[in-house]
Amino acid sequence: AILACLSLSLGCATSEGSLYRDTAVAERRQAEDREPSAPKPQPLQPVERGLEIESDPDGASVYLNNRYVGETPLLLEDLAAGRYQLRLELRGYYPHDAWIDYAGAHMVFRTDLRRVTGFLQIDVEPPGAVIRVADRELPAGAPSELPAGVFGARVMLFGYEEHSEQVLIEENALTRLSVRLQPAAFRLENLRASRAEFNPDNPGLLGRSRLRFHVSNFGSGRAAVLDSGGREVWRKELERFTTWEQVFDWNGRASDGSPLPDGSYTLLLAAVPETAAEGGGGESQTARLDLALNRDLRLSFRPLWNGSSGLLFTPSPEALPPGSLQISTLVVSHVEASGGGYSFRTPWDLGLRLGLRPGLELDLHGGAILGYGDAVPWLASAAVKVPLSRGRIESTALARLAYQGVLTDSFASFTGLTLGLPLSASLGAVRFFLAPELTLSLWEVSYTATAWPDPAFSAWAYLKAGVALSLQSWILGLSASARTLPFRRGLGFQLPLQAGLEAHWMIPGTQAFLTAALTAEVGDGGSFYLSGGGGLGLLN
Repeated sequence: AILACLSLSLGCATSEGSLYRDTAVAERRQAEDREPSAPKPQPLQPVERGLEIESDPDGASVYLNNRYVGETPLLLEDLAAGRYQLRLELRGYYPHDAWIDYAGAHMVFRTDLRRVTGFLQIDVEPPGAVIRVADRELPAGAPSELPAGVFGARVMLFGYEEHSEQVLIEENALTRLSVRLQPAAFRLENLRASRAEFNPDNPGLLGRSRLRFHVSNFGSGRAAVLDSGGREVWRKELERFTTWEQVFDWNGRASDGSPLPDGSYTLLLAAVPETAAEGGGGESQTARLDLALNRDLRLSFRPLWNGSSGLLFTPSPEALPPGSLQISTLVVSHVEASGGGYSFRTPWDLGLRLGLRPGLELDLHGGAILGYGDAVPWLASAAVKVPLSRGRIESTALARLAYQGVLTDSFASFTGLTLGLPLSASLGAVRFFLAPELTLSLWEVSYTATAWPDPAFSAWAYLKAGVALSLQSWILGLSASARTLPFRRGLGFQLPLQAGLEAHWMIPGTQAFLTAALTAEVGDGGSFYLSGGGGLGLLN
């Protein structure tokens, strides 16, 4: 719904000259030539005879006159007219018997099978416990209807030991259990971090570690972070423990909010049972966890519109840290009046970034250009990025293998093998990008061809550039891509060129991003058209 609203609000964009019409006509004909429309399937002929037998649920064994004939749903086409005794059997359900008078024409018999059930009542002391049986939560002290069979029952109440046992539910019978829970000894267990190593300069939840641990009884606690020299740099008093799972965050800063240097840190957690504070005994317990701050682990949301992560039309040199991933989708649209109606052209993409190991990112990208009826040009690509240098000036080796079902180049990622060298330079919150690329292909870009030519080797270059501004939860970007003539045709640039304006907003309290985008293709004589839309993504 969000994508549709953004596309509708931004998609009725401006155009000038014939570039949009030439693009639409060429892409439609190229797609039809590349992937001819499949013949339309003939409508199914209605069944004129036969007995159809259906049950809810499916899978019941069907017997006619005590002879097994199959499982539901079932069509018996060659059944002779007559009177039949029908029986349906399914484990866990009562058998269903019926007499059927079949006249020889088409006939449908449907029935709902009735499950074999019994009843379970569990009385618990003390009250307030959670009871789970057969993936259901049951009330205490009241009968609950359940399928017949053997199930595991769990009775849980914070501050008490969990009670588990197997229960037998018999047909139409009431099974009763009485459970008296025993107070739980205080335990501190399973201290863990969402990110043992993280960059505190990353935005939102990406720039902090979420710490979780488990306790078995009421109490209180305190968390502290020590640097490598054993000096306490951060402390937090935890809220009273009232449930098993406890959660708190550390943002990688000192208690006074000042930044801490990269390096190794230790989290110390001390928990005290409530009985100890009340003078009733019980020992405090501690746990520790190693953490690290590393500002080289940069997590930045980047679209994959051009087949590689970066800005819309410029790949960037960052590589995701190992184990991180991003999934995102973006759709833009151009709509304009045409012949008394409207025509629209809607490129859509879906991208996946994976940090495979230190210094290696895999980008997978797919999508389509919608608006041409059954002739849908599909596109797909895979790219790898290997960082070469880091710091204020960064560089990466890029290799991308791409396919698209048209000869136009709206994504600046044409069919073939592309080798690139994305570069970036930082100046505070601003980053500048430059990405020269070389593409080797068996076809050439064309916005006028109406059919695919025979394959012939060709090569050309891209020059892509952009600038991005990062403001906490916002990323603003501007990028453009220019393509040279195929080298065999001489020197110079070939129009149209592509440009994009983008804004990404990280939803507070989440790792999700909303995107707004405006793209442009600019051709000869000032001819151009704009497309607008939006998308969403998740970065972890």
